[in-house]
Amino acid sequence: MEWLFKKIAELELISAASIMGLRVSMLAGKFLLALFIVKFISLEALGIYGLVAGTSAIIQMVVRLGIFSNLSRIAVNQPLSELTQNLRNYGVGTGIFYLVLFIPTLALGYYFNQPHLAVLSFFIVVTEHIGNDIFVLCNNLHRPKLANVLLTVQSASWIYLYIVLAYFIPALQTLEWIFAFWIAGGTITAAITAILVRAWPWGQAFASKLSLGWYIDHIRQAWRIFFSDVLNAVTIYADRYLITFFLSLEMVGIYVLFWQVTNAICNLIGAGVLQVYRPRLITAYQNKIHSEFNRLFKESAVRSIALTIMLSIASALVVPYLIKFTGQPTALEYIPFFWLMLMATLFRVGADIGGYTLFALHRDDLVLTSGIFKLTLAIIGGIMFLMIFGLYGIIPATILTGLGTIFYIVLKFKR
Repeated sequence: MEWLFKKIAELELISAASIMGLRVSMLAGKFLLALFIVKFISLEALGIYGLVAGTSAIIQMVVRLGIFSNLSRIAVNQPLSELTQNLRNYGVGTGIFYLVLFIPTLALGYYFNQPHLAVLSFFIVVTEHIGNDIFVLCNNLHRPKLANVLLTVQSASWIYLYIVLAYFIPALQTLEWIFAFWIAGGTITAAITAILVRAWPWGQAFASKLSLGWYIDHIRQAWRIFFSDVLNAVTIYADRYLITFFLSLEMVGIYVLFWQVTNAICNLIGAGVLQVYRPRLITAYQNKIHSEFNRLFKESAVRSIALTIMLSIASALVVPYLIKFTGQPTALEYIPFFWLMLMATLFRVGADIGGYTLFALHRDDLVLTSGIFKLTLAIIGGIMFLMIFGLYGIIPATILTGLGTIFYIVLKFKR
């Protein structure tokens, strides 16, 4: 028995299983929320929800200016005093950025006669930004289980609470209440994190003066990462904006309903495999242990692809039965579209594996150029195939984007 427990510990199966369990709860929660919105509110409301989620992800990347990606990478082997100082500087700069951004957000809200939704969306962006930074930093500090517990509080716990309450209290069945619960989840996550790191040398960090040179230096170091992060976010979420333009908000709702599943699979692979391996890959590269780096790369790639296939098969079998719960005939008509989306997800995961590996290798130049190439394929493919095949055009566009990016990375890296 001791031998068995020793082998389990060596393989980190307990840790991996716990992380996967948390991520599955998030996957299920987001999909259940989408089902709930479709059944009790409308497909159009789900479309708006999806557009807010996409806008949130893109704005975060813009506000970060690539600085946080750079900080989280060097945090892997950094003294706590330096890390705390860097986080203080980053946090102050980000806070100022958002204060400035609040004014045009409010103006847009009044322009579209929806100031309350604009304000709620703004705070969704802020809390999601903080929560995602916490998640990435915890992973790079070799605390993947803590990272996923906090992310579960931010991304899933509030969903289950909302669904239960809204089912029994119909007055809660509005986008405004969904956004309010969403903000609460992120706020609680930030509060828990603040308690956990209260013993860090914050007093010393805040006692020092802010230096404009610090921001200039880090932006110079991270400008490639900045553009890469923005390009990646726009690539992931561009589909819904193209569907809004070429088709309708109802079709956006259909797309977001199924995208919740495929994107959750990609996030599960990223959080449960790729982000867990990333600090090890960075360390192996920094220590110039090439054999170890190659081993970790192959291991992470095989696990990512195998898990993608397993989750896709499970989703293909289970999700159609759940869709019947909505009673939406339009959603039921597009079940074959969902199966094709699952198939195309494998190509997106392949491109993600290449991106994570290039980041660990400090190949920011190739991350940037591949990101430009990826976005170009996504936009051109999206426009062309949507005009020809309607919503089904998303499938060849996704395959083209993923496969093209993989070939681009392989060809450029060999040079």
